Amino acid sequence: MTLEYDVTVFGAGLAGVSAAVTAQRLGKKVILIEQSSVVGGNATAGLVNPFMRFWLDNQLLCGDFFEELITDLRKRDGIIENCFDSEVLRLVLMEKLQSVDILFRAIPISVRDSKDEKSGLKRIEKVVVKTALGNEYEIHSKLFVDATGDGSFSYLAGCSYDSGDETTHENQGTTLMFTLANVDFEKVREYVRREPENFFKWVSPNSKVLSVGGYFKESTMQN
Repeated sequence: MTLEYDVTVFGAGLAGVSAAVTAQRLGKKVILIEQSSVVGGNATAGLVNPFMRFWLDNQLLCGDFFEELITDLRKRDGIIENCFDSEVLRLVLMEKLQSVDILFRAIPISVRDSKDEKSGLKRIEKVVVKTALGNEYEIHSKLFVDATGDGSFSYLAGCSYDSGDETTHENQGTTLMFTLANVDFEKVREYVRREPENFFKWVSPNSKVLSVGGYFKESTMQN
């Protein structure tokens, strides 16, 4: 099946949704292609929290689409300081994508380009996308946007890339995010106050949203 669009966005994380919604609001016909079955990327499917500090005093350091997200999350009681509810975020994102075509559980598998004789630059003519069910779609678009987490579309298109640290090329270690119920936060605060040397210096037992890093003694005991 052949599909025609003005803008094709790969990756439905926050960057991809922002690109897709912005293009649609500018009057473009847009399709958003995501390898998983949810929007929001690691912020929703991976429970990655919080949003890194995005304000200074009372001024937001970023605006437009992200500021809109923060406003909508607050209206739904989906955010405290910079910690958000992943399910509420997913709902907000889906509402903003109502006028955007979405293809879930699909990835690009081939890219065809052509070279402009005058400029010598390559231009993507079409991309073949395959779904988890084995269906293939040939997509023609005026503009392709790579918002994937690993740059897979750009890689298929032949773009150069770097991975990890500029010198060692080592990547940051991964973290498994999870939720835990029935936590006695007051006991945690008391423990931090009692043994502050057991935690990083930035840990504050009096913060509105309790963020804890450390437990050095416990880690040593396990090793």
